[in-house]
Amino acid sequence: MIFRKQHLARLIRTEKRQKPLFIHFSLTMTTLILSESYLEYWGNVLLDLDPQVIDLATQPFSIRYRFKGRWRIYTPDTLVRMRDGRLYLIEFKYIEEYENDPELRAKINCLREIFKRRGYTDLLLLTEREICEEPRLENSLCLHRHATSNEPGPKDVRTLHRLMGDQAISIGKLLRYASKGAFYRDALWYLMGRNIIEVDRTEPITPQTRVRWSPDHGI
Repeated sequence: MIFRKQHLARLIRTEKRQKPLFIHFSLTMTTLILSESYLEYWGNVLLDLDPQVIDLATQPFSIRYRFKGRWRIYTPDTLVRMRDGRLYLIEFKYIEEYENDPELRAKINCLREIFKRRGYTDLLLLTEREICEEPRLENSLCLHRHATSNEPGPKDVRTLHRLMGDQAISIGKLLRYASKGAFYRDALWYLMGRNIIEVDRTEPITPQTRVRWSPDHGI
């Protein structure tokens, strides 16, 4: 896919770090999230937008574990807590790296059993196969960018809620109803990014796309 510049998180490099460090604002935790690769950044954005995720932390801790007769140190990429209480540790890897490294696969399996014994639901491996699915990724990056921009005022939110009611409505029709369609467009994208207005991110978002107010969010 083509990674569009406007979706970039802040990218910094330091003399002590060979890896790039991506920093973006988390919607879930209202804090900064650190990622060390594009894949990790994209994956964390998808997790941050998941309405079932209520807690997200990157590089949450490190453990010592024994593998092939040696003590090693492992730091998970991301920890997420789901709305139903499940705890998942996430490891981001490119498919080629994972499939061509038998020792890495064995390490992941070893760590998965260790974490399950410690009470975590699972250690999940996410690759570009799960993350770089279009148009979901492009939609998610765009929505996340809008959701971290200026918050619409309460009056504008109430206006959109009144126009939508409890029914699904197309974006084009909703903005035609609004007296200031262009102005409300930014508010609409902000609310979609915050999951206050529900939208199917797996399909292209067009004026024909139907959206609805989330029943989990009142006024």
